[in-house]
Amino acid sequence: MQDDFDGAEKSVSKLSLRRLFWIPMLKAVIQVYKGEFKQAQASYKEMLQIRPDFEGNEERYLGAFISSPAIKNKLLEALERL
Repeated sequence: MQDDFDGAEKSVSKLSLRRLFWIPMLKAVIQVYKGEFKQAQASYKEMLQIRPDFEGNEERYLGAFISSPAIKNKLLEALERL
C-alpha cells in the first residue's frame, strides 16, 4: 500500500463536517506523516477547541470508532509526535 498523504489531505479538506473533531484531527495526523509539524500543531489546536477533553482520552475516542488496532495505533503514533 502506497501512502498518498497529499490525496488524503485534499479529500479530508473537502468534507463539510467542520464541527466534528475528526476533520482537524485527521488533518493533524496527515500533516505529521507529511512532516508538516507547524500545520499539524495548528490542526491539533483546532481539534482541541472542538473537543477539549480529547487530550488524555485519545485511545478512548479513537477506540470508540476504529476497531482495527493497526489503524488506531497509526493515528495514535502520529498524535504522540505533536
